[in-house]
Parts: sequence; structure tokens; C-alpha cells
Amino acid sequence: VANRTENPHGKSNTEILVVDTLGSEPVRLTNNPGADGRADWSPDGRRIVFYSKRDGRLGLYLMNPDGSEVTWLTAARSGSWSPDGRRIAFDAPACAMVDPLALEDEERCRATGLAADKGDVAIFLINPDGTELKRVWPLEGEEGRMSSPDGRLSGLMHRPLYPVWSPDGTTLAFHGPSPFFARGPSWQDEIDRISRYFFFGTEDQMSPADSAIWEEWAVPWEVHTMTVDTTGANARDVTFGVGWAGHPEWAVAGARRRR
Repeated sequence: VANRTENPHGKSNTEILVVDTLGSEPVRLTNNPGADGRADWSPDGRRIVFYSKRDGRLGLYLMNPDGSEVTWLTAARSGSWSPDGRRIAFDAPACAMVDPLALEDEERCRATGLAADKGDVAIFLINPDGTELKRVWPLEGEEGRMSSPDGRLSGLMHRPLYPVWSPDGTTLAFHGPSPFFARGPSWQDEIDRISRYFFFGTEDQMSPADSAIWEEWAVPWEVHTMTVDTTGANARDVTFGVGWAGHPEWAVAGARRRR
């Protein structure tokens, strides 16, 4: 089991340790001044993906279960192995795929033209050797559109976070701000129009009439659990109407895999 430890004095340097389920003495796998965390084992137990801020850049790294052979993978803050161990899913701003140092630097991010503060955060897939980078959702140049479970509404959202694979490897669940759904289908076009201020402008650009529509007809902004096929299709808010419901986990043969 890969775990992490926090500095008890609040200084942010986390490390990754391993301990067996009987509670053996923990073995430290990482040891550097940069924070390490969010470790995820490959299905065959031969590699661990984790985030780290080392060598001057934050991103995903791979290492052996004994902490050896640490290698850079990509600019992101969390990664999740596919059930067959062939792919890793992660979330990141698109600007970090162009310039890895832009992951933490707003100025560098804006310079790429793919600024994260405009909603351009996406879910990607990548091979463990760093090849075949694929953007899954939202697809490049498309809005992040999510449907309600009954298919009646289709709202906008941004910043999909912490993707987790389904046991069959066909679907990703993730955590993020709920889509901008309307309280009824007839108002969805108006809510879409107004909600674009949050992606491409600022809330203070809303007119008094827009604010009144927003107040009366927009479903409250919450954190929800979403799912999307690994092809980028069938994006759904599966906790629509539940309230705050993030950080998903999948049931696996009577057990649960947690993120």
C-alpha cells in the first residue's frame, strides 16, 4: 500500500511510504525537498505513478516499488492507472501540455494561449512510456458539455479533476464543479449564454437582467461526480440533484477502490 506522510508542523513536504496491511514498519520510497504524493500502483504492482515537485517542476513521475528509477512522465497533479496497466489518466490545463512549467505559472500559461483560468482544463490519457498523449474530455476546441442523468439538460462545466477508471477500463469518473444546468430545459440556452461569462469573461459583465435570470433559473454551483467514456463521449453528471458529491470511487467485485 502506497501512502504519504505530512510534516506535523504544517510545512508542506509530503513523502511516499509503503506498508503492508498488517501494519509493518513503513518503508520510505521518496526523499527529496519537493512534495511527493497521490501515489497509485500499476495493476501488476511493478510501477507507481505519483506527483512530485522536484527538479524545478511539478508533474507526474514513475518509480519502482522500492523507490528506484524515478522518471518524469507529464505535467499534472494526479494520475490513475487503467485496469490493464497500459494507460494512465490524468487532469491538467492544456497549457501544461505545451509548456510543462506553465502548470504552476499563470503568466506562462496565458502566454501559450491556453489559459487554465478560462476553463481549459481537460482529462488526458498517456502511455507509461510518455507516448500517445490523448485529450479525452473536453476535446480540443470544444466546450465542456455535460448531460443530466435523464438527458433532459446539457450544461457547461470546467476543471474536471482526479479521473478514476471503471473496472472494465471503458469509463472515467471524475470530480469537479457541477455543470451550469438550468432549472428547466426551456431556460438552458439562456443559462449557457450567461454561464460563458465564467469561462470567457467575468461575472461583473452580467447585466441586471442576466443576474436575475441566473438567480432564478440556475441550479446552484456545487461539486459533483461526472463520468465520460474514454473515447470522450457520453459525458454525464451522475450526481445531478444530490448536492456536493465529489471524489468518486468504483465498486470492484464487492470491494471499493478509493482515490
